[in-house]
Amino acid sequence: SAEHTGGGSPAEKRRARAAWREVMRQVRGSPFDATVLSLFLDERDVDFVADAGFDGAYSYFAASGFTEGSSPGGWRTLRQRMAATGKAFAPSVGPGYNDTLIRPWNGGATRPREGGRYYDEMWRAALDASASVVTITSYNEWGEGTQVEAARPHVTAAGAAYADYAPDPGGAYLDRTREWILRGRRERGCTAEERVEL
Repeated sequence: SAEHTGGGSPAEKRRARAAWREVMRQVRGSPFDATVLSLFLDERDVDFVADAGFDGAYSYFAASGFTEGSSPGGWRTLRQRMAATGKAFAPSVGPGYNDTLIRPWNGGATRPREGGRYYDEMWRAALDASASVVTITSYNEWGEGTQVEAARPHVTAAGAAYADYAPDPGGAYLDRTREWILRGRRERGCTAEERVEL
C-alpha cells in the first residue's frame, strides 16, 4: 500500500490514496466491478484500506509472523479493527513456507509443514477469528513452498529438488483444504452449496 513505500512523503501518500479512490470510483458499478482487497502488512493499512476505497484486506504471507498481518494470533483483532471501518479482513492460510530454492538467503522465513499441522493451525486461527473470507497462499507456488495442489517428487534439470507430501498421498493438501472449508461452513451454519458474501 501507499503506507509502505519506504520514505514516501505525506503528500505522496495522500496522492496514492487519492489515485486508488479514483480507480475504485471508476470500477464501482461498471462491468469490471469486483471485490477488491489490499495487502495488509500492519496497522497503517486499516486507515489506508478504508480511505482508498478497497473492500478489505488480506494478509497474503504464508510465513506466520512475517508481518503483523500474517500473525495468526492477531487475526481476530485485525478483523475487528477492519470491521469497525466497514471493511473485511481475510486472513491468508498456507501449508508452510520455504523459498530457499529461489531465495537461498531467506532461510529465516522458512516455516515447516509439520505433516500438515502448520496448515491446520493457520486454518483454526482463521476460523477462530470469525473471518468471513479466508484466502489460501497458494495453490501452486512451488517456488515459495506454499503449494497445496497435488504433488509428486521432482528434480529440475538444474538439480533443485521439490518434495511431495510423503508419507501422505499427493492430494493430501487438497483433501485437507476441502475438510477445512466444510468445517468453516458448518461452524457458521452454512450449507455446502450456499455462497457466502464478503
